[in-house]
Amino acid sequence: MNTTPSILVCDDQPILRRLLKETIQAVYPAGQVTEAQNGKEAERLFDERHFDLVFLDVEMPEQDGFTTLEKLVKAGKMVNSRVVMCTGLDQPEHFIRGMKLKADYYITKPFEVPQIRELLNVCWSEETTDKSGEPRVFRSYCSARL
Repeated sequence: MNTTPSILVCDDQPILRRLLKETIQAVYPAGQVTEAQNGKEAERLFDERHFDLVFLDVEMPEQDGFTTLEKLVKAGKMVNSRVVMCTGLDQPEHFIRGMKLKADYYITKPFEVPQIRELLNVCWSEETTDKSGEPRVFRSYCSARL
């Protein structure tokens, strides 16, 4: 990822967008954080620029996060972007759907600020591929049991 990360926070709840934005800015003060309140807006923002990291809620009005991610992947706009699915959905089928859509991380709400800080550190410390050149594996940081 860039030394100046470009991060998109997409969630329909303003308080969660603010919490994520403030946490990101505390960890990466030079980072550029952009907000979207639904999947359609996130798609439009990806038409304008690339984001290194995307926090994507699943349950949103107009267009859910799974649909948004699927469209962005099909359009080739997620190359070199990492995706964190943030949601209250904690059933195995939701994790599996996230894996199939190539999300990098899946965290369940409610989450804690230290959890987000650690996730940000992990995102910037990992390589985009493993030693064999294969894509990153899906990681689940969640409170749910599979």
